[in-house]
Amino acid sequence: MNTKGFSIMVFILLLGCSQKETSPAPESPVFTRSWKVERYPYSNAMLTISPDYRFTYYETGHTSESFSGGIWKQTDDTLILTSTRPAECLIVDDFALKDNISPDSLKTTIKDCVPAVSTSFFTDFRSYRFIIRGDSLIFLDLNPEYQRMYGNYKIY
Repeated sequence: MNTKGFSIMVFILLLGCSQKETSPAPESPVFTRSWKVERYPYSNAMLTISPDYRFTYYETGHTSESFSGGIWKQTDDTLILTSTRPAECLIVDDFALKDNISPDSLKTTIKDCVPAVSTSFFTDFRSYRFIIRGDSLIFLDLNPEYQRMYGNYKIY
């Protein structure tokens, strides 16, 4: 190949490269952000849903704190959160309040472990469902008795 032919081929390759468009990054769903959660009076909770299909939850109250983290998926307008249990022994707080809590029925993150005296709890999201409604999440799996007495959580 002569020099002129080589120059034309390089020009065509460079032209082809410069015309490639980069596709825009996919937009994150509107619900991937931090949400204020009102579960109990005097508690302060934050649910953060990240674009990488992970979530974190952190709640503080008068004398304790609770946390969680895990994965999320979306089916139509429903968001489903599932916790990943930590490797340490902690008392489990069910986000939906379906567990009967008494000293004899306390659940722990590891079967038959004895948690250290602590003010930290693990909040369990058990494939719990939320409907996405504008600037709110509506929790669908709350204990019906609690919901009848106190109403649903406010998540905004």
